[in-house]
Amino acid sequence: MNTQHHIIMHSLLAVFLIAGLSAFTNDSESSELSDFLFVVNTTNDQILLNCKKGCAWTELSFSAKTNGNYQAVDQFGMTTTETSKIVEDSSDLSEFLFKIQKTNNGISLLGLEGSAWTELSFSCYAYNCGQAVDQYGMTNIDSN
Repeated sequence: MNTQHHIIMHSLLAVFLIAGLSAFTNDSESSELSDFLFVVNTTNDQILLNCKKGCAWTELSFSAKTNGNYQAVDQFGMTTTETSKIVEDSSDLSEFLFKIQKTNNGISLLGLEGSAWTELSFSCYAYNCGQAVDQYGMTNIDSN
């Protein structure tokens, strides 16, 4: 084979490898994400969650001390990270797990399973938050 033929073959091989790796990466990332949507509100001493999509629960509320412990939440409701296992379900439920905590300035979330985000934080004042969160992060509920 001549040099020009080698260059063409190596170029084609490189293109196929890059395309294959790109397709594999996109498929594996999207298959790990769940389709969920919830809205966060707070009171002086509580966190209020309202699920719009992907949950067995509709509303959750729990006591939340500022900078206290995180509360774990999955598609079935409040849980602990020690006992929560993502359960594959044939229903319309999504598979996700996150932890949420009230801070001095608002809310802090840690995405553990089923979300593209690993950490989110935003301002949220008593009864005046209404922040929607989905598998990609903070969102506008009107856009869903």
